Amino acid sequence: MSVIRVNEFQGQISFIVDTNDDAVDVIAVENVESKPNENIRYSTYKNLLVISISFLLQYISYDSIKNLQSSINSDANVGVHSLSIIHGCFLFSSLFLSHPIISIFGLKWTLFIGQIPFLLIISANFHPEEYLMYPAAVFVGLSSPLLWTSAYSYITDLASKYAEKTNAKKEVIIGRFIGIFYMFDQSAQIWGNLLSFLILSPEDDSNTNETIWESNFSIYGKCGADFSEREYNDTLSIHSIERKTFNTLCIIYICICACSILLTLFFLDRRDVKSQEKLSVIIRKSTKLFISTIKQIGNRIQIFLIPITILIGLEQAFISAMFSKAFVSCTNNPKYVGLVFIVYGVCNSLGCFSFGHLIKFIGRCPIFLCAFLIDCILIIVMLIWKPAENTLIILCVIIAFWGITDGIWLTQITVLYGILFPDKNEIGFLNFCLWESVGYLVFYLLMPFIRIRIALIILLIDLVLSIVGYGIIKYRWITKQDENTENRP
Repeated sequence: MSVIRVNEFQGQISFIVDTNDDAVDVIAVENVESKPNENIRYSTYKNLLVISISFLLQYISYDSIKNLQSSINSDANVGVHSLSIIHGCFLFSSLFLSHPIISIFGLKWTLFIGQIPFLLIISANFHPEEYLMYPAAVFVGLSSPLLWTSAYSYITDLASKYAEKTNAKKEVIIGRFIGIFYMFDQSAQIWGNLLSFLILSPEDDSNTNETIWESNFSIYGKCGADFSEREYNDTLSIHSIERKTFNTLCIIYICICACSILLTLFFLDRRDVKSQEKLSVIIRKSTKLFISTIKQIGNRIQIFLIPITILIGLEQAFISAMFSKAFVSCTNNPKYVGLVFIVYGVCNSLGCFSFGHLIKFIGRCPIFLCAFLIDCILIIVMLIWKPAENTLIILCVIIAFWGITDGIWLTQITVLYGILFPDKNEIGFLNFCLWESVGYLVFYLLMPFIRIRIALIILLIDLVLSIVGYGIIKYRWITKQDENTENRP
C-alpha cells in the first residue's frame, strides 16, 4: 500500500533524538578491539533483514487482499470504500499520532503495535460486511503511519550509524538500505499474488469458471478506458470465485501475517527506550509539529513537490483498484488479478533496487525523465486500446513497465525529501504522507462515479505537473548550491 514514510531520510531522526538522547544505542564498539567493522556489519544487516522480511511477510498478505478488493468485495463497494477509509485515517494519524506514539513506546514496539491491525482487516474479509470491514479499515489507517514512520526511522538511523562507523557517505548508505528494504517490501506482490492465483484457480472447476465468465463478458463490453463501476456492478450478478475458496486464501494470509508480527517481536533489536518526558510535553511537541507541517505546505520547494508526491498515491491506487478491475477482471476473471500482479511485483522490486544503485552513475534527472516518458506512453496506450479476453500478455507488459516506474517514483521521491529538507526532515516526511494519501483518496473516492478514461487523464495531467515541478526544483537547487554537488536532487 501503499503507503508511507521520516524524520530523516538522509540523516539522524530529529524527533527520536529530541525524545531520547540514548535513542541510538547501536553497538558498544568502544569495548571491542578486534574486528569492529565485522560486528557492526553483522548487527546492522541482521536488523535490516529482519525488518525487511517482516514487512515482506505482512504485505504478502495485505497487498494481495487489497488488489482483490474492487473485484471480490464489490457488493455496495465495500472493498473500495474500505480502502478510502484506510487512507483517510492514514492522513489523520500521520499528523497527530505518529510522533507521540513513537515517543511513548519507542521504535520496535510501535512497529509491533502497527502490525496487529493488518490481521483484523484480513480476518474481516471472511465476512465482508460494512460493520466488520469499516472498523478494521479505521484501525489499519490509524496504524499504518505508525508502522511506516517507525520503520523508516529505524532504517535511516541504522544506515546513518553504519555510515558513521565505516566512514562511508551517509546519503549513499541510506539510499542503499532504503532500496534493499523496498526490494523486499515490493516483492510481496510476487509471492502474495502467486498464492492468490494458485488458490483461486483450482483445476477441477476451471472450465466452469471460464464458462461463467464468458457469459458475463458478453453482458458487459466496456472494459478498459470506458469502464464504469456503476454499470459493471449493475450488469453482473454472478461471481466466478466461490467464497469458500477465497476464505481458504484468507486463512493462509492470516498465518503469514502472524509470522510477520512474531518476527518483529522476537528478532528485531531495540534501538531506543521509551521517552521519559511527561505526556503533556509530548502532546505539546506533537502540536507544534502539526503546526509546522501545515506551515511547510507554503514552502516553495514543498509546493513544487506536491504533484509528484500525489502521483505516487494516484498510480498505486489506479493499479490496485482500477486497472485490476477494468482491465483484468472485466476481460478475464478475478483469479487472473494475482497472475498479472506477480509481473508487477517482480518489475517493481527490480525498479526499487536497481535504480537505487544506477542513480550514482547517471543521476536522478535522467531516471525521472525515463519514468515520465514510460508512464506517458502507458497512459496513452490504455486510453486508445480496448482490452479483450485474449490480451493477458499485453496486460502483463503494461503492468510490468508500470511496476518499474512506480519503483522509481517511490524510492527516489522518498530520498529526495531527505535531501531537500535536511534540517526539517520530520516535517517534510509528514507532508510526504499527507500528499501521497491525497492521491490514494482521490482515486478511491472517484472510482464508483467516473469512467477509467477520466482517471487516466487525471494521471497524465499530474504526471506533466510532476516533471515540471521537479525541473523547477532542480534548477533552483543548481543555481543556489553549485558549490555542493554531492546531494543534488
